[in-house]
Amino acid sequence: TTNNTTPAVNQQVTFNATLSSGTTPLSGENVTIYHYLNGVRSNDTTNTTNATGQITVTTSFGSPGARTYYASFAGDSSYQAATSSVLAVNVTNVTKMATALTIAAPASALTKQNFTVNGTLNTTDGTPVAGATIKLQKNMSGAWTDVTGKTNTTTSTGAYSISTSEPTAYTDQYRTTYAGNATYTNATSSSVSVKVAASIAGAPVVSAQNANSLDLFFRGTDNALWWKHWNGTTWSAATSQGGILTSDPAAISPGTNQVDVFVRGNDSAIWVNTTTNGGSSWSGWQSLGGQIPAGTAPSVCSWGSGRIDLFVQGTDGALWHKWYSGGSWSGWQSLGGKLTSSAAAAAAPGSSRIDVFVRGTDGAIWQRTTTNGGSSWSGWTSRGGQIPVNTIPAACSWGSGRLDLFANGTDGQLWWMYTTNGGSSWSGWQSLGRPLGESLTSSPTAAAPASGIMDVFVRGGDNGLWERTYNSGSWSGWTSIAI
Repeated sequence: TTNNTTPAVNQQVTFNATLSSGTTPLSGENVTIYHYLNGVRSNDTTNTTNATGQITVTTSFGSPGARTYYASFAGDSSYQAATSSVLAVNVTNVTKMATALTIAAPASALTKQNFTVNGTLNTTDGTPVAGATIKLQKNMSGAWTDVTGKTNTTTSTGAYSISTSEPTAYTDQYRTTYAGNATYTNATSSSVSVKVAASIAGAPVVSAQNANSLDLFFRGTDNALWWKHWNGTTWSAATSQGGILTSDPAAISPGTNQVDVFVRGNDSAIWVNTTTNGGSSWSGWQSLGGQIPAGTAPSVCSWGSGRIDLFVQGTDGALWHKWYSGGSWSGWQSLGGKLTSSAAAAAAPGSSRIDVFVRGTDGAIWQRTTTNGGSSWSGWTSRGGQIPVNTIPAACSWGSGRLDLFANGTDGQLWWMYTTNGGSSWSGWQSLGRPLGESLTSSPTAAAPASGIMDVFVRGGDNGLWERTYNSGSWSGWTSIAI
């Protein structure tokens, strides 16, 4: 018997033969399956029957034509010879159906972040081809090479989707291939180019222009400043603002449609880039001078329209402060202390109050406060806790007397505490967890775009951007922000 008496060229066919004496299967006997084509006999196989007296052979045919198949047993001392009845097999030269493979991919992506290559496999008359294996290939120095492990099986609609990523910035070319089978021809898609740019090199920073917008900045792996904007509904794609950063950025919105971003440049000085039209255009990088140690970053806040307060760790390890008001910058003012991190500053809007938080030599968070815009300051007060080396606390305020403080825990999670009375008393520390169950890979950043609303961002264990939002007294879960 056979499973197909009219196979196509190169299509696999299975033959089965059974040897018995009456109703008794004969095991351990040699049975030959052979066929005739154009009067010429060819033996396909000689196999030993199994316990049920059967042999099985699977074969295919390289040319069309009518074949007659037999199974024969030569006999032995116990059993006579036997030959099966004839089995006619007609191999046809079936024309394969032509296929077409499409491909699509994003024009740009970021290093170490997944992006998707997708498309469809159809016959040339538009019929989807389901269950087909599609391979992703990459142009490697002029040679198209399979990307290891990057395959996908087409759905009932002929669609495929392959997720991949790149470790370095480069413009890469991709295509997809289908090997074909007995029914369908092989196919190769056109090629697509994906410009892979730098991804997040450190901690993000966020500021809020108004109740319905957020501006998120980060240092890319190309050491440029990158920017994303939330318009109340969707995030923009990340765009480069250039520069050569040697620190994570700091950002603040001191007025309508204005955002100021501060970084440490490759000359160790503080540099600023400003927009006054919501990001439609930027001033370009301007130096504010100063010298801050490698591995530290500026911090910034605003307690009134047009007012900016800038904080850094000096080369002496102390906290230093300068401010912008009335169209000009002050000189530097030392606030003392011995910092083991950059500073995090938060202002209660319109109150002339600033609260600055740092990591002390004991690993705890320490705080200094001014309630008169910086004319005088409190002494240092410990907020306790233990935060890892090379991490920076984050703070924000969404109303007078309200301060929210965030920090990395030594357990890799994000922790939060707050005061509702200007610091007379504080809540205990509460864990906000970590995305994907993996330890955070950056310090947090937080902004309060409106009363009762906060957004906190981190870089997760996947080196991606993650966000949690506080609204009306409760926290959302972690949300991934596409870069």
